Order: sequence, then C-alpha cells, then structure tokens
Amino acid sequence: MKRVMIIGTGLAGMHLLQRLKAAGDTEIVGIMGDGNVWEDLPILERWEDIPCYIEKCGVEQVYLAATEIENEKKEQLLGWCKTRQCQLIIEPPFYEAESRKAHILQMAHDHMETLLDRKLVRLPLDTRTLVQGKIILVTGAGGTIGSELCRVLAQYRPAKLILMDIAEHDSLRIMQEIAPVAKNTVLVIGSVTNEKLMRHVFEVHRPHIVFHAAAHKHVPLMESNLSQCVENNVFGTYCCAVAAAEFGVETFVLISSDKAAQPVSVMGKAKRICEIMIRLLDEETQTAFCSVRFGNVIGSSGSVLQAFAWQIAYGGPVMLTDTSMTRFFMTVKEAAQLVISAAFLEKKAHMYMLDMGMPVRIVTLAERLLKLVEREDIPIVNTGKREGEKLAETLCAPEEKLCSSGYSHIFTIQNNTHFQGNEWFGTLKKLQETLFQDEAAAIRLIQRLILEKES
Repeated sequence: MKRVMIIGTGLAGMHLLQRLKAAGDTEIVGIMGDGNVWEDLPILERWEDIPCYIEKCGVEQVYLAATEIENEKKEQLLGWCKTRQCQLIIEPPFYEAESRKAHILQMAHDHMETLLDRKLVRLPLDTRTLVQGKIILVTGAGGTIGSELCRVLAQYRPAKLILMDIAEHDSLRIMQEIAPVAKNTVLVIGSVTNEKLMRHVFEVHRPHIVFHAAAHKHVPLMESNLSQCVENNVFGTYCCAVAAAEFGVETFVLISSDKAAQPVSVMGKAKRICEIMIRLLDEETQTAFCSVRFGNVIGSSGSVLQAFAWQIAYGGPVMLTDTSMTRFFMTVKEAAQLVISAAFLEKKAHMYMLDMGMPVRIVTLAERLLKLVEREDIPIVNTGKREGEKLAETLCAPEEKLCSSGYSHIFTIQNNTHFQGNEWFGTLKKLQETLFQDEAAAIRLIQRLILEKES
C-alpha cells in the first residue's frame, strides 16, 4: 500500500479521502489543513512542516486538493516532492471535474445502446393527436422523468400544460426550456402534500390528464427518512388523486417503480401502497386511475451513471455496492414516451409495466462505460450493499401476472388479490395520524396496508 498525504480539507479533500478509502490501496498518513472535520488522522497545521513530515513518514504520494492555493506554494511543494522522490498529484478543480463529467455523460448518452446492449424502444402509439386539445398536469415537473414528460408533451401542443414542483430552480429551468414551444404553459410552485393548493390547482385549471411523477426516490436516503418518504410519496399521491377524482379528471397516471414489487425498502413500500391506492380509486371513481411500473432510469439525477461519471472525472476508482448486483435500465426518453402511451391506451388497466429488456449487471455497466471513455485503467471497487437495497430487482410479485396490452413494449399486470376499500383507507388514515408520532407503529401500519387483503 502506498503511503499518502493529503493537502486540503475542503470538499475536494473530502471527496478525495472517500475515493482513496474506497480504492483500498493507500495508507493515509497525514492531512494538511483544518483538523476539525477529520477523524483519527494525523493533522499538520504548518505549511513549512510538510517536507520534514514527508521524510519522517516515508510519504510516497502527495495529493494536492486545495484548489485555492497560490502558484508559489505549488512550485514549492513540487520542489519538496522532487527532492524526496515523492509523487505530487494535483486534484482537478471542481469546475474541471464538472466539465469532464458532462463530457462522459454526453458520450454515454450518444452510445446508450452500447451501454445497455439492446436496441432502444420507440414510441409504440401515436399520441400526438390525442394530446392536442387536452389540459395536462405534470407533478414533479422539475425531476428527471417529469421534465422529460413536459418536453414530449410540449411538442404535441396540448391546450394547456401545467408544471408543478416544489423545487423552484428545477421547475423554472424546464419551464423556460419548453415555453417557446408550448405557449399556454403554467408553472405552480408547491408541494403535492398541500391539500388546499392541490384543490386550487384542479379547480382553476381543470386538467383532463394528470401525470403524477412527484416523489422521493433515493432508496438509502429514504431508509433514514421514513416519515418524510411516506408523507411525500403516499399522502402526496393521495392528496393529488382525491382532488383529481373530485374535479373530474379523465386519466390519472402514477409513476411507480419496480421496487414496489415485493418491496423491502421504505421507498418501495411507499410506492406499493400508492399502487394499491390507485387501484382502489380506479374501482370507486369515474376517473381512470392507473400505475406505470418500471425500473431504473439511466442517467437520472442521483443515478449510478451520474455517480460513475463523477468518479471517472476525478480519476477513479469507480465504486460499486456489490459486483453481483443487477438492475433493469431504460432511458428517460423511453420511459417518458411509454408512460404517455400508457395514458392513452384504449383498453384500460389498473397497472402497466414497461418492457425493460434484460437486467444488466452494474459492474458490466461500469466496465462498458470505462471502455467507452477509454479509461479502463481506472479500478472498480466493491463498497458493500447499502440499507434498503436488493441485489436484484423483480418486475412482478408472485401473485401478479404479466399480460399483453396489445401494444409492443407495454404490458399489463394482473393481480387477483382483493382489498377491502373501506378498511384499507381506514388503515391509511391511521398511518397519517401516527406517522410523525410513533415510527414503530407507522412501520406496522405500512405492512398492514401492503398485506391487508381479502383473497
């Protein structure tokens, strides 16, 4: 193991430390900078002590992660390292790494069929004429799926397109992008959990179709934020769906996830509850409610591709949670086009599933990306499975049956399990009352909502 010293304790230094620890082939013997944020590592506070420390500790590599350092000090450090036959590695500034990351992601986008090892799916149904004349609401419009839905729908010239998101910057960005194409576009800033706001939106704009993409999606993060996950994903969906039924929406489409099939994570369980809710509302109201289930959207914010691109931009290593892990992947364009198609299918179903192709090993995806950007020298390391993660996702639960929808790349999911609507919604109300008071009780109620059924 090479003996390493790090100079710089800002964000660049913290990212560097994480990467070096993950690589596992270095021993960090010293840090130059603020010692308050570093645990169990020797700290140097005086610049002039560096050459003696390099000699004393047999440092073989010095990483300079202090991007604001003066050129004079850089030259001085280079001289110290040369004299002591120590390698100096200068970390790229943040803006350079961002530029490299953007280039890597663009290459990945241009060669997506190579990365996924399959042909990309094309829109199976011409929905252009069906969208025209419709008032459409997209929640979570600033997110990856929501923003792509807005891009596609804007081109089809709906009568009005309503963008809703709690994130001001993201929603403004997509609004400015599509405004020249979709003239009658409205931006609403707010949370789908706000009942008064949701009723106001539906009362004023009277949408015909709702694409509900607003949700928290990061699995490990939601494990430690159960209440917020359920509040946003479950009760945000309920609030939006009830308003849709009250104001006579024609079609309501829930964006779901393969993590809802035999769920083990908080996020997956929340999505499964939403699927059941949507099915019950479809049976009890005039609005056509349906769920669309699919796997990982490659390249979405927080996705594994984004993480790999960032790690490659900084020179590696590429970090995997487990080399045997597999996932179903599709592009954001595939997902958006197929979701829109599902909304307009003549034969309605409670739940649709998009054709995800074969599962891809995450390590294979990493290897293909490294080969694509000609950085096969970068090592791949295994960091261990995180809380709430499965090694392999399933698209259907054992009690579910996959059937043809009559359209290529879109399936229907049949489930003969019967839920008692009144009892189920009663349990949902108890969960809402308990959620921020007693987490253990909330967890039990979540399980009841998923399992409370009548065969």
